[in-house]
Amino acid sequence: MAHYFLSVHEPRKAALLLLGRQLLAMPLFVLLPRWLGFYGIYLVGLARNLPFAVAAALLMVHELAKLRAPEEPAPTAS
Repeated sequence: MAHYFLSVHEPRKAALLLLGRQLLAMPLFVLLPRWLGFYGIYLVGLARNLPFAVAAALLMVHELAKLRAPEEPAPTAS
């Protein structure tokens, strides 16, 4: 999804999706193994992807609604 937002010149949305996952992974690698032991390491991937998958879905729903909306005609110079 982030690559779509890069291609339509929406770098903030793309950065949210790309960098957010990486930034969330760092504290999860520290916290989840403390709480869940060895299995916490396996759950880091799921735990960091899940919130950003939801965010990507919400951003895409908004983007599709924007694409489906009829465009307003450009004002003509009189």
